[in-house]
Amino acid sequence: MNGLVVVLLVVLAIAAAAGIGYWLWKRELARRDVWAGWAADRGWTYDHGKNYGIADYFGFVNKLNRGDDRYGEDVLRGVWRDREAVAFTYHYETESTDSDGDRTTQDHWMWVAAIQLEQAFPELRISPEHMGKRFLHAFTGSDIDFESVEFSRAYEVKSANKKFAYDFCNTAMIEFLMANTGSVLELEGGWLVTYGDRKLKLEAVEPTLDFLTHTRALMPGYLFHPEHSSLSTESGRQQ
Repeated sequence: MNGLVVVLLVVLAIAAAAGIGYWLWKRELARRDVWAGWAADRGWTYDHGKNYGIADYFGFVNKLNRGDDRYGEDVLRGVWRDREAVAFTYHYETESTDSDGDRTTQDHWMWVAAIQLEQAFPELRISPEHMGKRFLHAFTGSDIDFESVEFSRAYEVKSANKKFAYDFCNTAMIEFLMANTGSVLELEGGWLVTYGDRKLKLEAVEPTLDFLTHTRALMPGYLFHPEHSSLSTESGRQQ
């Protein structure tokens, strides 16, 4: 292979890489336009860039309070069913070291959605149960059990305030969560939050916010009466 052919191949490779880069850039701009249009149609705001503030603000969510380089992106904010709401992609990174001492950094992505409630509440976490958790709870007793054996097997429920956990997980709530197996909920302060292990998809935003809204509708009304305001805790954050 002579020098001219080598030069030609290098030029073609550079041109191909530049073309692919330009195509990816144009596709990303088109994607942002779609998201911005969705937000504008609903009177929401959209921020595609790295948002470190929102990562700090929702740091009370246990799974979001891990790793390094934590930030949100594709942040959507607005009002949904008369409630302040937010949805975004969340990023964090972890580092591991192999037996040779070589370090590897891994990026992790999650989607997060939340609605704001009328008042603050104690921390409550509901997540899918699995065999490892069941084994641990058998020795520690850290899980809250319910009369519904099926629900207790399907979900792990944790809260320092067991009465509040029982009030929240009433019969209608249990039926709703059993019909939506695999759901994750965290409630602390004035926010009801759900999340999952992938980037946020625009088409999933509305169904997810409706899931949270219906969850709020199933909370007993007496929890929001003034005489129950002592349930609120200083650890919750409200805007």
